Amino acid sequence: MEESDGKIVGAAIINQTQLDTYREADWQYALPDEQVMVLHTLVIDPYSKGKGFGKRFVEYYERIMNISNKNIDKGKSFDWGRTSADYAKFRDIYPPEFYEKIIERGLCIKNQSVLDIGTGTGVLPRNLYRYGAGWTGIDISNEQIEYAKKLSAGMDINYYTSSAENINFPDNSFDVITACQCFWYFDHKRLIPKFFSYAETGRTFSCAMYGIASVRG
Repeated sequence: MEESDGKIVGAAIINQTQLDTYREADWQYALPDEQVMVLHTLVIDPYSKGKGFGKRFVEYYERIMNISNKNIDKGKSFDWGRTSADYAKFRDIYPPEFYEKIIERGLCIKNQSVLDIGTGTGVLPRNLYRYGAGWTGIDISNEQIEYAKKLSAGMDINYYTSSAENINFPDNSFDVITACQCFWYFDHKRLIPKFFSYAETGRTFSCAMYGIASVRG
C-alpha cells in the first residue's frame, strides 16, 4: 500500500506468481523463478490522480527489485526484506551509551517530531520512545516495516513503507531527522533537499554509525 498524510492512496499486488504467458515470454534476461517478481495490479485512488503516486509506486517497485550499491558486495543487488526475521531477533545491538549520547545532544526528546529514515525494524524509534519524542519511521522494505509495527506494539509510532528518496511529507514536519547505519545506501543528491524542506532552519539531522554525527542547519 502507498500512503500520504495517513490516507491510503494506492495499492498493488507484487509477488513471485508468474502467469504462463509471463514465464514463457522472450525476456531480455533469463532468470530463475526465485529471482523474478511480478507486479500484477496497481491502483491509485482517483481522487489522488495527477499527484505522481503511480509513478512513485512503480519507482519503489523497481527499486526493491534492484537495491544495490557499487561499494557493497561488488554492486550485487540485495533485499532487506529477506533478512527481516533475523533483524527482528538480533538487530537491537546498540549499548545504552549509544542512546544516551543522542539524548545528551538534545535530540529525540519530548516535544520533538522525529523522522527516522531506513528505520528497518524500528530499532531507533523503539529504544528512544521513552524519551517522549513523536516518531515516524520509513523503510523501503515492507517486511521490515511489518516487523517494526509488531515490535512497537503499544507505542504510538507511525511507520510507512517508502524509499528514502520518495518520502512525501509537508514542509517543516520534523525537528530531527535520523539515519542509523544506513545513510550510505541513499541517493544523497535527491534526499538532502528533502531534509531542508521537512525540517526548519536550525533543526537537526543526525547520522549514526556506531558514533554520532549531528548537523544543524
